Amino acid sequence: MAVRLHGPRAAEAGRLLRWEITRPSATEAGIWTLLLSNGALTSLPGDAPRGEAPDVTLRLGRPVLDEVVGRRTTFADAIGAGRIAVTGDVGALVRFGGLPERPDPRFAIVTP
Repeated sequence: MAVRLHGPRAAEAGRLLRWEITRPSATEAGIWTLLLSNGALTSLPGDAPRGEAPDVTLRLGRPVLDEVVGRRTTFADAIGAGRIAVTGDVGALVRFGGLPERPDPRFAIVTP
């Protein structure tokens, strides 16, 4: 995901997203923090490194995440159906969702 971010827009948009992902057999949520700072996206296990409050928190089950990643549903549909709980600044989530872009398939990775 980090390689798909629009660099200039991401550089202006610092965000802190907290993900609480549960598994059907687990009693505790797996907590992950996505930190967007200076155009770089970093994923960290657990809470934010300096204890910062997240802009937005998402709570979802691992099966829902698998469906989104597998493109069987979208985040918007899962949120609308109540399968993902969102607390905090929903606008931050919307702005974060607008940062990825499709890579140019003609981008020359290796040039002569």
